[in-house]
Amino acid sequence: MEADASSFYRVMKQEHLMENRQRTPKTPQEKPEVPNQIWSWDLTYIPLGPTFVYVFAIIDVFSRKIVGWHLGFNARVESMKKAWDNALVNEGILDVVGTSQMPTALSDHGVQMARETAKQFFKDLGIK
Repeated sequence: MEADASSFYRVMKQEHLMENRQRTPKTPQEKPEVPNQIWSWDLTYIPLGPTFVYVFAIIDVFSRKIVGWHLGFNARVESMKKAWDNALVNEGILDVVGTSQMPTALSDHGVQMARETAKQFFKDLGIK
C-alpha cells in the first residue's frame, strides 16, 4: 500500500497516534544597536573548472558590511579561523580579546560550525 505523507499524518491523527505538533513561536532575534555586536558567518563554494574554491564570509548584522572573508581550496576549520582573524583585525577588535567588545557569532550550525575545534576557537577568543 502506498500513501503520501499528508495521508499518513491524517490517519495517524484520526487514530490519536500522534501528539499535538503545534509549533511554539520563536523568540525574535535581537537586532544589534551598534556595529560589531553580532556577526553572521557562513561558507559557500564556487565551481572553478574541475575543482571548487570555498569562501568563508563574515557579515556585521548591524551594517551588513562584510567584515572578513577567506578564499581557499578547502572548507576546513583552519580556513574559518583565517576568516575570523581577518575580520577581527580589520575591525580593530583583536586588541580587546576576552572583553565584552567581542561580537556574538551567528551561524547555521553546519559541519564546520559544529566542530569542536571551531567551538574551542570561539571560546578561547571569548566569542559567544
